[in-house]
Parts: sequence; C-alpha cells; structure tokens
Amino acid sequence: MTLSNDIYINNARSEKIRIEWIDGAKGIGILLMVIGHAGAPDFLRHWIYGFHMPMFFIIAGFVYNKKNGRKEDLSNF
Repeated sequence: MTLSNDIYINNARSEKIRIEWIDGAKGIGILLMVIGHAGAPDFLRHWIYGFHMPMFFIIAGFVYNKKNGRKEDLSNF
C-alpha cells in the first residue's frame, strides 16, 4: 500500500486522471489559510475562517473512495 497526496480518478481503461479543479481548490484553500494565520486584518481573517475548514472537508468528500477504505481501521476506536 502506498500513500500519495495525488488526487486521481480512474477512467474506463483504469488509467489515472488528475482532477485539476480539486487541485486548484486545495491550493486556494491553503493560500487563504496562510493569509489568515499570517496576521491578516480582522475582517479578512473572520471571512476566511468562516469557510476554509468546511471547504477542506467538502473537497475530502469529493475524493473519498469507499472501496479503498478498510472496516478494521475504525474498529480500533
């Protein structure tokens, strides 16, 4: 099993295709997070904090693959 931060989908021929809009959304989210933590003015920081974490959760939901998950991973808790 290999771990990778690359986001792919499989097409009909089982080739991996990169989802570019997800990469862009993650990049924007990371940039906003850095701006928010780097001492941005209060109004900008509150605006960024209002959505940047939910945005990461939504993106993670788009790329979650239930087939690759293992049931025993959650049984340890």
